[in-house]
Amino acid sequence: MTRSHGDSDEHETEWEGVWWLPGSSNDRAPGTLIDTGAGIELVLHGADLEPPVMGGPNSRPIRVKEPRWEVTPIVHGRLRDRRSVTLLNASGTHIRSLFVESETMVYRIELALLGGHVAQDEFAEMRVEFDWLDAWLDPDPIQDPTRLRDASLIRERTTEISRFAVNATQVVFKTGVVGTSSEASIHLDRWSAMAVELDEPQDWKHLVQMWVRPIQDLLAVSLGRSVQITWLHFRPPGGTEYDQALEARFHIVQPGTPRRDRRLSKNQAILHNYAEPTLTTGRDPELSLEDLVVGWLLHWPSYRPLIASLVGHLYAPFMYSTQKYGAIFQTLEGISSRKFPGSDKTKIEHQQRVKDIVDAATVAGVHEEVVSWARRVLGTRNDKTLAAKIDEVLMLTGSLGQAILDTDPAFGNNAAGFRLSVAHPRQRKEIDYVRQHWYGEIMSWVARCVLLQEAGLESAAERALKKSSFQYALREISEDRKDASEAKPKGQL
Repeated sequence: MTRSHGDSDEHETEWEGVWWLPGSSNDRAPGTLIDTGAGIELVLHGADLEPPVMGGPNSRPIRVKEPRWEVTPIVHGRLRDRRSVTLLNASGTHIRSLFVESETMVYRIELALLGGHVAQDEFAEMRVEFDWLDAWLDPDPIQDPTRLRDASLIRERTTEISRFAVNATQVVFKTGVVGTSSEASIHLDRWSAMAVELDEPQDWKHLVQMWVRPIQDLLAVSLGRSVQITWLHFRPPGGTEYDQALEARFHIVQPGTPRRDRRLSKNQAILHNYAEPTLTTGRDPELSLEDLVVGWLLHWPSYRPLIASLVGHLYAPFMYSTQKYGAIFQTLEGISSRKFPGSDKTKIEHQQRVKDIVDAATVAGVHEEVVSWARRVLGTRNDKTLAAKIDEVLMLTGSLGQAILDTDPAFGNNAAGFRLSVAHPRQRKEIDYVRQHWYGEIMSWVARCVLLQEAGLESAAERALKKSSFQYALREISEDRKDASEAKPKGQL
């Protein structure tokens, strides 16, 4: 039974080995590569990463008093188990000396590649797994349904769920099995991954920013929950599909849970639960996986900052409810600005209302300096109200927005009022934080629906309307609930 790519060391956090600069393999330093959970560090014992300056036979050690902070692009290493390692962008203090001295040096590593040596930051393929990707893709069972009695008939080979081109890049979603075996037992689990195959090599940061981030955001918006990167590999140019596929470690990858402990069947049940916030999966009957991903990638660059505001609280559950509310509100405000650009009034209408105010102030005897200031300030503030912006976004969701307004006709005004209490808190006015929370939950549903509609999922709003978790939030903001809660003490959620 073969094991999956990189599955053997998922729990490792420290690797002992020797380290050197490319072209200087004779000058090696012992050290430890550490995955701290917040980043990757290299601790060298007895030397730094700067090659020694060769001097004459009578030369003396020369040392610069002030250490210099530098970044070393490539560092090679070999671990105790004989695996090769490449480190990219090792940053730390370099101290020049003619001789290796007994010191401990600590370097911050941007990316660690386990499994081989590369000469530069260029890769032809990237493969990534997320903790919810397999449940979201919902591939075929690993058992052959036509031969269930034969336990050996397991779909072991990697199969492609979908392959399509985005410009000159091939995007592939694939699935397979990973397992362990002994004389007494066999254990198998299914895995799913996304691969990006490039015609021209790219650096690792470009691959992560342009491919991993958008798909991670798509999963988070679709599922309404945080999504973690659990497995990441890069293949340098010239390597075959399985040869030279290097396991990547950096501060975002969280490989803490082995595949066999992920309880994938439970995840599948959660995604299809009526009460859960899932709006779509990779096996959606309305929209193919290709159309959904391509549509999402098309709009993701322009919505990226808004998506970050929308899903940020999923990755930071310790946020105060007011901070979460403010971030979600800003998402809807940004959607309004993109979908409904323009001013509150036409130019002529705005000029007239400024004139009316200025004329009234002049007739009332207001000082000319104050009148001039009012004319100058008001002339540039042809802005829509926050309430109007929220109402605009609600209308984008059709029946969902209408259900919200039927429950609370003043939803926009109330939501804007809670937003002002976040930006400009008033000590004398008590805020109903519980009610504020539920307004934020509803706006989150609205924002997710709009983003998925942009990607081509036209029925997103109708699906959200049927979710019991949305219906519960809707009941919480109803006027009847508000009246019933006025007699109750209000507090921070």
